[in-house]
Amino acid sequence: MRNGSGDEYDIVFDGAGVFIRGLAHESPMADTEPWPGLTESVPHVFDEYVYNSVFSYEDDLQATVVIWRQTDDDHWSCGDIQFPEGHQDPDGSAHLFSIVLDGTGSAYKRHAEDQHGIHFDLGAVRKLFAFTPLTGDLLHQLNPSLSTTDLTEDAAVVGYPLAEQRPGRPD
Repeated sequence: MRNGSGDEYDIVFDGAGVFIRGLAHESPMADTEPWPGLTESVPHVFDEYVYNSVFSYEDDLQATVVIWRQTDDDHWSCGDIQFPEGHQDPDGSAHLFSIVLDGTGSAYKRHAEDQHGIHFDLGAVRKLFAFTPLTGDLLHQLNPSLSTTDLTEDAAVVGYPLAEQRPGRPD
């Protein structure tokens, strides 16, 4: 998820479990790379995500929150972090994850409308949440100025499916 204003997160599912990395750019924890304690106890099975260039800038993980759960774990884990005092949401996790993890798309729709100042069709947002392959029609409902060709690279990075284009029909 990238909100266009500097906040972002990734949720990676693999055979080892789930790794979540988030960056709340206005968090006080965004001022250092990475915050002490954030990654030191991440299990080695997730090293490729801690040190993956997709999540890094100049070899530093870009994150204010890191959460993981190995396949056999019975709970979620995070680092032993001394959070900065005086902040209700010091790592930005409450803000980051409240936007899309409501499961209905409604919170994301409200956020996107507020962020971009335009109306989004809730049905189209829910199709994205259901991982419906992106078609030209669906994309047009969300952003009429883009084509699926414009998003091919971004879709590949996040693993979002694009509908197959039929010859003679531009998407």
